Amino acid sequence: MQNKKWVVLAIILSLLAGGSVYWYLNRLTNQRETTVEMVSVVVAVADISKSTIIQEDMLTTTEVPKDLVQAGSLSEVSEAVGSIAGTKIFEGQQVLSKALVRQGDRGSGLSYTVPPGKRAVTVAVTQVSGLDGQLMPGDRVDVAAVLDFDGGITQTSIVLQNIEILSVGRILDADAKTWAQREQTEGTITLAVTPQEAQTLVYASERGTIRMLLRSPTDTGTSAVG
Repeated sequence: MQNKKWVVLAIILSLLAGGSVYWYLNRLTNQRETTVEMVSVVVAVADISKSTIIQEDMLTTTEVPKDLVQAGSLSEVSEAVGSIAGTKIFEGQQVLSKALVRQGDRGSGLSYTVPPGKRAVTVAVTQVSGLDGQLMPGDRVDVAAVLDFDGGITQTSIVLQNIEILSVGRILDADAKTWAQREQTEGTITLAVTPQEAQTLVYASERGTIRMLLRSPTDTGTSAVG
């Protein structure tokens, strides 16, 4: 009778041991099935102020759960380098494509179209001096000036060459330019000039009259003029 009790106890212990192994293996399987998927995202190493040009050492990558990845988040640092911060980016914050602006991006406003070292200057043009409304953003022009001096002397000269047009009126993108918009904005054009060129342009436009001379898109040279 005593032996029978030991046999029953052994059977019970065996069942318990088998159940424990089954429970443990089943738990491991469930853990594998519920493992959180991690994704690499770009984050700021420190606060980045608005209008800052993004440098490689300002960013790093980190792993976050896929469910926490924000829409438009970048995955490679190289995707952001050279861009301009369109808004402040805080330390540890995921860097989003919509928070960055590329230099020359006409859809982000006039300031982002101004090349480094240049200034945007707007001048008034007429139907004649503005080439009958045919000028478009991205075109390049020479600027001729007619100046009147004391003693009835009039002088005409080319004062600037190979100048980029940033906008026609408020139109920054030639692709978005419609005939209706053009008729409403023919009165001004905005040019990209150096500070020195700006002095010449402003003086000529204030003290005389100016005309735009449209260049071929393949002609970027300058000519010696008297």
